[in-house]
Formats: sequence, structure tokens, C-alpha cells
Amino acid sequence: MSTTDHLTHRIVVGVNASPSSRAAVTWAARQARRRRCDLIITHVDPVAPVPGHAALTSSRSLLDASATAASSSQPTVPVTALLLTGSASDQLIKLSANALLLVMGIDDGRTRSDYGALGAVEDRVVMHSDCPVVTVSGRWDGMSRLEHRVVVGWSDEPSSCRALREAAAEAQLRHASLTIVLDTAHLTATSAAAPDPPVGLAQAVQSVRRAHPAVAIDVKSSVPDYLQGLVGQTTSAELIVIGCPHSDDRWSIRVGVTVDTLMRQAVCPVMLVGQVGATAGPSGYIAT
Repeated sequence: MSTTDHLTHRIVVGVNASPSSRAAVTWAARQARRRRCDLIITHVDPVAPVPGHAALTSSRSLLDASATAASSSQPTVPVTALLLTGSASDQLIKLSANALLLVMGIDDGRTRSDYGALGAVEDRVVMHSDCPVVTVSGRWDGMSRLEHRVVVGWSDEPSSCRALREAAAEAQLRHASLTIVLDTAHLTATSAAAPDPPVGLAQAVQSVRRAHPAVAIDVKSSVPDYLQGLVGQTTSAELIVIGCPHSDDRWSIRVGVTVDTLMRQAVCPVMLVGQVGATAGPSGYIAT
């Protein structure tokens, strides 16, 4: 098979040999169980491996180990392993066209400057993915939080509404509450000074309450530093959700300070929500 049609309504997780990648597999498997969908585990080699070569054996061993770990932690989740070749960011972006979520591990010990001019794979994937991207760093301990809470950032950007909808759906899946943290620096002076939530947020909250009436929603408007407020929330939240930028420039990696900081400093997984519904071309793969 040479297309990604079979990936519709699947969760895709990209893996390498890093500890954060193993954490991403664990998180993705749990999420696939919650959503009752299949899990696709993929690894991308930069060049086509030669049959019998050590590189091919290593890649297949990595995929097999990842698939075994996912199946062991969540036995009811159907798992498929895909070995891809080419650019890791290109292949993951293509797979995102027919996925519910794209999950990646983040090496929080490396800064963006460590990756050179092309930047980290996750930066480009986040900028161009057609589905929400969840990043999982080595800081995540895999444990449930006592407060059982999903946190979403609101900045009055168009992506904030999409992020709020995704966050509310996640809260419902987890039987969790939802906390909205306001970026008051980007709200109008009138809205920021008012005792009630901004009009755009109030309307969005009404919409998600109708869609998810069982989810308790709390709005935090007194956070002095929006970014550090979000980072601080990650110690007690199960998931942080944030809207992110997209670009028509296929080489763009300017994710912005908020997204970059959350990906690398968050203790819990981070869901980045941007453009949705676009299409991508087919992607060849080797099934293992």
C-alpha cells in the first residue's frame, strides 16, 4: 500500500531512540485507548535502508520495541509500525493529513540553536501539521494528576477558539475540569480591565459548555505573566492546550516564544492546535 488512506481516524506517533520518544509512545497509546482508535508508530530514516544492513535492522528493532511497549501498556489498542524514508518533518506532516493527532517526543535538554538553520523537526511539524500536535518531553513522569485538570491558553487569536474546543473535548474524555488562562497582554485594554471574560471568550465558552455540559470550566484572568503562568500550570495539569501559528512557507519554523517555551519546559504533555482540514499528498512506507 502506498497511501495514507488507512490512517484516517488514527493517532500517529513519531519515534527515535530518545527517552522522550518512549514517553511519547506511552502517552499516545493511552490516548488511542481513550479515543478508541488505532495507533500508528513510525520512524523515518533519512535514506532508504539497504536490506540486511545494520541501519535497517536497528530501525526495525526500534519500531518493534516501540510497538511492543504500546501493546503491553494498552493491550486493546490496535498498533501498526511504519518505516518511512526521507525528511522526518516532511513525512510526519504528510501523515498528519489523515490523523486525529500527531505525537512527538521532545528532547528538552537541547535548545533550538543546537539544531542549526533548519531547526528542530518538531518546530517545522508544528508549523505545518494538518492535525493537532502533542509534544511529550522527558519531564513527563507518566503519572495521573490529583487535580485531574486540562489547561488551555487564550490570547484572542483565531487559533484560540480551536484550542479551546480541543481542550474541552480532552477534558470530557478524561472526566477532568478545564482551566482557561488568559493572555491579558494581548487582550484589549477594555476587555482586560473588565471583571467578566472578554466577549470573544465568553461566546466560545458558551459554545463549549453546550457541547460538553459535564465539563467544569474555570477562567484565570489574574496571571501576571501569561507564559510563565502556563508553564507553572504544567506541574499539576494532565495536558496543556495552546493555539499555534501556521505558515504557507514550507520552510518556516517560527513557532514563537510561547510555543517554543512550552514544548521544552512543560512538565506535562502539550497539545498545539493550528490549521486543520488541509490535505497532503501520499507518503510511501515499509510496513514492519
